[in-house]
Amino acid sequence: MKNLSRVAVAVDLSESSEATLREAVRIAKETNAHLTVVHVVDSRVLEALEDRIHVDEGAMLRETHKRVDRFVASHVRDIDDFNIMLRVGHPFEEIVRVVNEVKYDLLVMGAQGAQDEPHRVGPIASKCVRKAPVDVLLVQPTHVGPHKRMMACVDFSESSRRAADEAVTLAVREDADLEFIHVYQPIAEFVAGSEYLNLATPYVSDDTLQEELIEKLNDFVAPLIEGYSTLRSKTKVVSNRSIARGIIDEVNDTDTGLLVLSTRGRTGLKMLLLGTTAEKVIHSCSCSTLAVKPIDS
Repeated sequence: MKNLSRVAVAVDLSESSEATLREAVRIAKETNAHLTVVHVVDSRVLEALEDRIHVDEGAMLRETHKRVDRFVASHVRDIDDFNIMLRVGHPFEEIVRVVNEVKYDLLVMGAQGAQDEPHRVGPIASKCVRKAPVDVLLVQPTHVGPHKRMMACVDFSESSRRAADEAVTLAVREDADLEFIHVYQPIAEFVAGSEYLNLATPYVSDDTLQEELIEKLNDFVAPLIEGYSTLRSKTKVVSNRSIARGIIDEVNDTDTGLLVLSTRGRTGLKMLLLGTTAEKVIHSCSCSTLAVKPIDS
């Protein structure tokens, strides 16, 4: 989240979105960014109501605007550079339209899904992570204040380099501990699951592979942390049959508050942190996540 000038936050006026708004306000204040609070009235709900009762759409929208104003006023303090935007339409489409119209640098959304699936990211936020042309920060409803521990996922792709670089900036700004993690599949799993493997390739032990990956990860991270003498960081290489499970377990074991990852990774033999893996991690992660988009997204 370097050089933020415009931040958008989507709120649905629920209790869980209070943490989302607080975090967006905190980020805007710390970066001197303009903040736009977006609330979308789902047009499908209006249509469903009109089928059953008479609805004065104008009056409903005016009352909704008052509710949004009250909601924002109770959480936005000591910040003058903000505006409220009320839209009518499909929530995902309208949020993306807002982001595209003004070219925001960051979109902040709640990480909590529906009541029957509170531990999964909601469908609208999930779509924005996949398709919105901007970095997306998903905030857990229990989050309060600056993060103490952050983790950056590295698969050695250029996309993950940008994500790791963003994590460094955030960790320095918030004085947080930062761990760079690389998860790989054990040799036996990788060989068994790959139809492209050249079986003539000399066998490499897991120990040897891990040593090489540790060295590669340290070389990858070194230029990113150079010059940040106050940054507390470390690197870790983890073996797991599931890349997503390895990341999630490490998050839980280290009490990480923010996970930073790229939404696009490598393909082919080194299929680490593909879009599907990133989505699995985001849906199962217990902490807030920053999904960093490739520059060409």
